[in-house]
Amino acid sequence: MRELVEHVAGLDAVASESLKVVGLFDALVEARAGLEGIVRAAAGFAAVPAGLVAPERRIAFRVDAAGARQPVAAAPGELAARWPNHPIPGGYAGLVWLERHGAPATGDHLVLERLAIAVGSSLDRLTGGLPDPAAAVAALLDPDAPAARREQAARLLGLPPAAPARVVATPPGRRGAPLPARTAIVHTPAGPVRATVVTGTVEAPARAGIGPAEPVTALHPSLDGAVAALRLTTARTPVLRADDLGLLAAVTVAPVAHLRAVVAAIGGLLDQPWGPDTLHALATTDSVRAAAAVCGVHHSTMQSRCEQVGARLGYDPRTPAGRVRLALDLAAHRLTTVRFSLEG
Repeated sequence: MRELVEHVAGLDAVASESLKVVGLFDALVEARAGLEGIVRAAAGFAAVPAGLVAPERRIAFRVDAAGARQPVAAAPGELAARWPNHPIPGGYAGLVWLERHGAPATGDHLVLERLAIAVGSSLDRLTGGLPDPAAAVAALLDPDAPAARREQAARLLGLPPAAPARVVATPPGRRGAPLPARTAIVHTPAGPVRATVVTGTVEAPARAGIGPAEPVTALHPSLDGAVAALRLTTARTPVLRADDLGLLAAVTVAPVAHLRAVVAAIGGLLDQPWGPDTLHALATTDSVRAAAAVCGVHHSTMQSRCEQVGARLGYDPRTPAGRVRLALDLAAHRLTTVRFSLEG
């Protein structure tokens, strides 16, 4: 598909875009993505909020262009009158929509059509059998799956429904690679990740985020915590537990609009050749001299960098309060910008 898209791109831009849409939603169906992941993919591709309402299943939500899920109270008829939409096939009496103001963009109709087909396929899976362990894991982690469906998935995986478990999130690895036991590729605001359900002692791989303990049939909060922790990992701290984030956990649910200025300011500093090492050193040491030693520079050089950082961020990173604030701002930048994708 990738080679075909590249070939067609040189011949017909519209046809190339259409192939990208078809390829995107076909890949989501093949990966057994949940409803939230499918709608999030549509919002990301179209760069406008997308939504889904299926009244018979009591499912109604929208995902904004930044990837945040929000509830929707409007009826299908009201939504159909307000936004470009497409009915969900399979007799579900629902619809999907794109919140595009003004004239539809080229390709919106195809996005809606493929979104509706993918949603219908996902709804079929939520009412049908569980063909393999990966599908069972995906059902356990899907907040839209009925309770009976999650209990069925727990039994298939040999997990007591009320037992505590954690989700371990890792980068997704190569496309089509075999998955370990109790693992599925899950589509999240950070892109696709490997999500593994673990009971008992957690033996984390080289890079991982570990979610909080939750009942087996209510694991979606653990997935959210695991993904947030994974996005905060670095080469220096490759494994993080959501339980250890403390107040950093509040950053993971902060409104994107509130973080935008912080993310832009931190991003500008990280673009400097000295930026990444300097910001990390300032946030994790207790003096300018200690930060200079970590970076291998003279303390006067570090003083000059501190002044540049302070001018860009609007606070002094050399003070105790400034160091705490800088650590939070670095976390906000990673939570907003770090994304994962399948290799190959």
